[in-house]
Amino acid sequence: MTVLHLDLEFSSRERAIIACSLVAGFVVGMWFGITTIPAEALDVPKYYGDEYVRTAYNPVDTAHVLATFALPLVAVYYAYHTPFDDSEGGAEE
Repeated sequence: MTVLHLDLEFSSRERAIIACSLVAGFVVGMWFGITTIPAEALDVPKYYGDEYVRTAYNPVDTAHVLATFALPLVAVYYAYHTPFDDSEGGAEE
């Protein structure tokens, strides 16, 4: 059996770009997945007494909102506070 071994070495700048793009893709995908749920699927009432009616399922909870703002902030912080190594090529004087 042949085992494939992939050895990748990314620079600091490439790791920062990958972190930001992965977080952006995750947040956009999370909200796109929520918006593709049809409204009819969520229209399930739950009765709490005489006159009080509330939906039984709310697709957006606090974790979604926190992830929307916290994950990009962490990725941008990582991107701006990662020291870039300029040892690879570049203009030398």
